[in-house]
Amino acid sequence: MRCTTKIVLGIIGFVFAFSIIVIMYAAITFDREAIRSWQNDRHSTRFRSYDIPQEDMKSFDLSSFGVVVVKIDENAPVNGEKRVEGNIVLAPAKSKGDKNQLAFTNNISPYVNYEMAGDTLNIRLKHGDIYKAYADSIGEWDSFVRGVTLTLSINNTNIQIISEIPRFGVVANEMEMDKLSVLANECSIVIQESKIGELSASIFKGGRSGSVYLGKNTINTFNLDLDNVNNWGVKECQIGTENLTGSGNHNTQQSKSEAKIVNWIPKHKDATMNMSLKGDTTRIEFQ
Repeated sequence: MRCTTKIVLGIIGFVFAFSIIVIMYAAITFDREAIRSWQNDRHSTRFRSYDIPQEDMKSFDLSSFGVVVVKIDENAPVNGEKRVEGNIVLAPAKSKGDKNQLAFTNNISPYVNYEMAGDTLNIRLKHGDIYKAYADSIGEWDSFVRGVTLTLSINNTNIQIISEIPRFGVVANEMEMDKLSVLANECSIVIQESKIGELSASIFKGGRSGSVYLGKNTINTFNLDLDNVNNWGVKECQIGTENLTGSGNHNTQQSKSEAKIVNWIPKHKDATMNMSLKGDTTRIEFQ
C-alpha cells in the first residue's frame, strides 16, 4: 500500500472516530440536560404545600395535667411524601383562675382525639386522614400539608411536652413557668419572651436532626442535649446556667451575653466540645 493511500485512510479513520465521539458527547449532554430539566420540573411541582386555613377555632376545657404527649394515630401512616406539618403552641391562660384549654381549627376537628390518662394528656392525630382530606387541593406530587396547630392555654407551672410526630414543632410564647421540658422529633423547638426557672430541650434519639431557638427569655437553668440537634441559637436572653450535653462531636460559640455559666457534661469519655469564646474574660474550671 502506498504511503499516500495510508495517509488518506488514516485521515478518513480519524474523521470517522471524531464524528462518533462528537455524536456520543452530544447524546450524553442531551440526556443530562433532559434529566436535569425533568428533575427540576418534578421538584418544582412536588414540593408545593397547602396551608390549612386558620379560622373557626374550637376550644375545649381540660383538667390539670403535667405531661402532654402528641402522637399519630396507629392507623395513620407517615412517609416521606405524605407529611403533615404543624405545631403545638403553649400560651398562658387569660387569667390564673381559668381552666386549661386545648384549641384547634374546626376543619381538623374530625382528625384530633384527646384523652386524659392520670396526669398525662394524650393527643392523637389521624395523620393519614388529614393528608387525604386535602390531597385534592395540593395535587399528586405535593408532599406537605401545613397549619395543623394545637394551642394549649395553661396555668400549669411545671409541664413536660413530648411530640412524637416528625416535623410537628413545639412553640412557647410569653410563658411564666417553674419548669418546662420538651422532647420533640425532627422539628423546631422555639421558646420566646418567656420566664422559666428550668428549661430542658432535646430531640428524639434516632430521628433526623432538629433545631432549638430561644429569643428574649429569662431562664435560670437551660439544659440542652445536643445529640440530633442540627442548629440552635440564643438571642437576647438572660440565662443563669447553661448545661450542654452530648455523645458526639459538638461546636458552640459562647459569650457572656448568652449565659453566665456554661457547663459541658459529656455522655461518655469520647464526646467532644469545641467552644469558641468571644472577647470576654472567661474562666474555665474542670471538675
